[in-house]
Amino acid sequence: MTRFSLTALALFVLLSSLPSDRISAQDKKADNIRKEEKKQEVKKDDADPEPPDPLASKIKLGKKAWIKKEKLMQGDQFDAGRNNALCKIYVMHFEKDKTYQIDLRSKAFDAYLRILGPDGKQVAYNDDFQGLDSRIVYRATVKGEFKVIAASLNGKGVGEFEIQAKEQ
Repeated sequence: MTRFSLTALALFVLLSSLPSDRISAQDKKADNIRKEEKKQEVKKDDADPEPPDPLASKIKLGKKAWIKKEKLMQGDQFDAGRNNALCKIYVMHFEKDKTYQIDLRSKAFDAYLRILGPDGKQVAYNDDFQGLDSRIVYRATVKGEFKVIAASLNGKGVGEFEIQAKEQ
């Protein structure tokens, strides 16, 4: 390389590393997008909190039975209160002094049913009501969101089941 080309190369490297006073339109657009994303994050943080469990189904019960057919399978949620048993969680709104009946039926596994009150403490459970099926009849002492947890007795059972809930 000649002395001139080395000098030109050094000058080019030096000039390209200096900050530019000019910001391209594309850089401005990217900067505006980042600012807007930060605003959205702040709005999310100020929003109302999620329901007690974002993976849970939320149900308001009445005299007419709510029935759902489901399948308990590997990869489902874990019930931390029962040695991480596989489970499905349903958030149900109970009114104070009203009685609710919840049934869990399965031909695939020994059904186990429990209810957690709004404070997260267990208020009822049942293993075998009729054969291997479970039933809880519970009179709510407070109004609020209760978690109904459907699982198998051994915590590892999988397969189809039906859950039914109603106000009595």
